[in-house]
Amino acid sequence: MNQNTRAWIYRVLTAVNPLLIFYGVLEEEVVPLWMGLAGALLGTGLATIYTPSDQTKNTIFTSSSVPN
Repeated sequence: MNQNTRAWIYRVLTAVNPLLIFYGVLEEEVVPLWMGLAGALLGTGLATIYTPSDQTKNTIFTSSSVPN
């Protein structure tokens, strides 16, 4: 997911919340909780996607550089 897609998602989520309040789907008090959840899920999901799963490439020391 690129930066433009993420920005679009955040704008849509921000714009939809007042509509959901107006139509009685959400109460005004819970909107910050839902926005926080959406941000956490998007942020954590993106961090997981863009973090390499091969941990050997993320180490500071290799076995040959660690002193005995």
